[in-house]
Amino acid sequence: MTTQPSPAEPSDLAARAAEKHVVVVGGGIGGLVAARECAKVGMRVTVLEAADVLGGAIRRVDLDGITVDAGAESYATRGGLVRALVEELDLADRIVVPQAGGAWLAGIPGVGAAPLPAGGILGIPANPFQDDVRRIIGWSGVWRAYLDRVRPPLTIGHQLSLGKLVASRMGAKVRDRLVAPVTTGVYSASPTTSTSTSQRRDSTPH
Repeated sequence: MTTQPSPAEPSDLAARAAEKHVVVVGGGIGGLVAARECAKVGMRVTVLEAADVLGGAIRRVDLDGITVDAGAESYATRGGLVRALVEELDLADRIVVPQAGGAWLAGIPGVGAAPLPAGGILGIPANPFQDDVRRIIGWSGVWRAYLDRVRPPLTIGHQLSLGKLVASRMGAKVRDRLVAPVTTGVYSASPTTSTSTSQRRDSTPH
């Protein structure tokens, strides 16, 4: 019969952590959170970042005297993990609650601006014949997207690029006019660089 090792004392864990030196490559939000978690348990941390400022894709830029977010302007609210981090950093009073009315898409060729269609996932429409979808992608885009219904069922895992997957199944208009605004606005990622395992989540701008 083997005996289970006794759990290490907090003082022992702290001493072991103090002996560790962690190097985090990249000062984006993921790198900063990882570095902070290591530092919280007593590890010595060095963050390496090629840019002049930290934050990665999440940063501020000035456009004609107006300060705007250049990266993702919202975060996932499910689970409460981001909210907990924001509160831990004492930034809860800086959260901006979005106005009712949902998201809008701008710069649509021949349309201008229109509400983001309801019922989709990552911008992928559930029904391409919906009026709000047709307004954005036009009839040619609608019929191209409908071809997905008559094609063989999708085999999960064969296509890892979200952009290529959407374009091949539903056409370039769905990818460029519906999916791209969502992935770039919420996840700071172009659909051509996003994996098809991504999932749309409820979000709150910050």
